[in-house]
Amino acid sequence: GTGYQRMANTVANDYNGDLSLIQSGSGYLRPAYNRDCTLEGDLYYDFTSLIRFGDASGSLIFDGASDQSINDLAASTIPYFEEMVVNKSAGELTLNTPIIIANDLTLTDGLLNTDFTNTLTFLDNSTVTSTSNESHVVGPVNKIGNDDFNFPVGNGIQYRPIGIARVTSGSAEFQASYIDTSANASYSI
Repeated sequence: GTGYQRMANTVANDYNGDLSLIQSGSGYLRPAYNRDCTLEGDLYYDFTSLIRFGDASGSLIFDGASDQSINDLAASTIPYFEEMVVNKSAGELTLNTPIIIANDLTLTDGLLNTDFTNTLTFLDNSTVTSTSNESHVVGPVNKIGNDDFNFPVGNGIQYRPIGIARVTSGSAEFQASYIDTSANASYSI
C-alpha cells in the first residue's frame, strides 16, 4: 500500500531469528518506530522507498549470540538508522550493504565489520557512544558534517579512535579506518 507502516509504535518487537522486510507497495516502512526492538538473527531488506529504523524514539538492537549481518536483497535505497545498538553476547555484526546512522550508534558489546563498499556513514550531528576494545568498528567509517567526532575504529582487538575537530563546513565528508601496520617498513609500531 501507500503511506507509512510504523512497526513497534506502541509495543516493542523481539525477533528471535532473521528479519526480512520486503516492500510490495509504494509506502514507507518505519521499523522499531517508537520502541526498542531486538534482533537475534540477520536483517534482510528489499525497498525502493526510504526505510528508517527508530524514526520516532525507538532503536534496533542487534543482540544475537552468533554472527549477524545486514543485507540488501536487491538494489534498495540505503537504510537509515536513527538509533542502532550493537549489544552481542558473542559473534560479530557485518555490513553486507551500506547503512546510515542519522542520530546515534551505541557499541555496547560486539564488533561491527565494514569495508569500502559496505560502509557505515554518520550524518551531521550524529554520535557514537559506548565504544571499547570489545565493541568498535573494524573497517572504514564515514562522517558527514562539521561536528567534532571520534571515529569508532580499531583492529578487532584494540579500539583506536581517530578524531576530527574544528570542521567548518556542514557538508564536509571524511573517512577513517584503523590499519594496524607501520607506514614505513623501517619503523615498528
